Amino acid sequence: MRDLRRGALVLAAAIAIVVGVGCEPRSREAPRPNLVLIVIDTLRPDRLPFYGHDRDTAPFLTSLAQRSLVFTRAHSTSSWTAPAMASLFTSLHPFQHGMHMASLAPDRASFEVKVLPGGAPSLAESLRDVGYSTFGVVDNQNVSEKPGFGRGFDRFASTHYEAAPRVNATLSAWRDDIVASEPYFLYVHYMDPHIPYNEREPWFSENAAGIDPDDEFEESLARYDSEIRFVDGHVEELFRLFGWGDDTVVVITSDHGEEFGEHGGEQHGKTLYREVVDVPLVLYAPARWPNGGRVDARASIVDVGPTLLRLAGHPGEKTHVGTSLLPDDGATDADRAVFTQLIWDDRAGKGPPARRETRGVVRSGFKLLDHTGARDELFDLGADRDETRNVIDAHPEVAARLAKELDDRIEGAPRFEPGIARIPLDPQQVKKLKALGYAE
Repeated sequence: MRDLRRGALVLAAAIAIVVGVGCEPRSREAPRPNLVLIVIDTLRPDRLPFYGHDRDTAPFLTSLAQRSLVFTRAHSTSSWTAPAMASLFTSLHPFQHGMHMASLAPDRASFEVKVLPGGAPSLAESLRDVGYSTFGVVDNQNVSEKPGFGRGFDRFASTHYEAAPRVNATLSAWRDDIVASEPYFLYVHYMDPHIPYNEREPWFSENAAGIDPDDEFEESLARYDSEIRFVDGHVEELFRLFGWGDDTVVVITSDHGEEFGEHGGEQHGKTLYREVVDVPLVLYAPARWPNGGRVDARASIVDVGPTLLRLAGHPGEKTHVGTSLLPDDGATDADRAVFTQLIWDDRAGKGPPARRETRGVVRSGFKLLDHTGARDELFDLGADRDETRNVIDAHPEVAARLAKELDDRIEGAPRFEPGIARIPLDPQQVKKLKALGYAE
């Protein structure tokens, strides 16, 4: 039955392409592109040269960006992996898919995680339904099989922060099978810029020369930048391994960013300021847009799935809240609202942790952060890009309008109930969780 269903859907997709559901007219014989999604965990756009960084942290990605659509105002939906990647894979907001919390169990023998809700189709499921072979290699347990991210993949492998060489070694072993399975969708998730930041040579020594010893974050940034340079080389290796040409579509993005003291903290998963929710977003499709270009319209990672499905000839899922970012689809709404949400356990002070929530919305040059247990914040992004001055008292009408839009969106959005799973841990894995900041 599965084969019959899949065959029928492939036929439907082919018909859709012929009649113009795709982003541009194509003949019946025109092959659908192979689709590649590369997620580089914890990657801030402003640490990349083509987003304005003055260090040469990513020469290969920079060369790729010259022939790509580069979205200059792309946002995650949260500031840690599980809710952000659930949004990417389902094109739902966190307040819809509910993938909020993960924690070490009291017995320290397992990690409790939410599971991707079954009522919302995942990106891999949707692509497989229209005839794509699907492969995934990830280096982050938050997007492994246990939380449901393996759903819809014909072949899926997950490791626990074993770095880019291990990811590429797995892909090298699979290469022939992947290439023989065209059209294919390949999801690759690198972990390297995430803490702990390793000193990748020779780039760390180059970055560390002349750093300010009184700045507690300078050395961390030097290590972080060296990790970006390290993973950039492995992305280049991947392109050589598969020989991806102009007819392959590659999306490169991140799940969230990282803080280095901009708002008095560090790492991620604690706030929704720009340093942790702004993400790079690169669409490499030179067969369609050979000259690339920069796109200033606001984008969200909820748009990644609809964009890839559009390229595959899929009409899109009814549950999706994102939109296709293809230029042919008119993705130019500069006034579009984008939404974020974070629920976390605040461990500051004595006693048990307090459950906190922050919700955010950006529209018309303003950003509202609605906090539980703290004063709300409003930022004028045109005058204060770094979000350092709260102007909520100066613009109460703007804050009220954005708060109503946020409430209306949350209250009116359909919800999907996630499951719960436990990932068994050995002592070495607990140690890794501590190093990654997921356990104390």
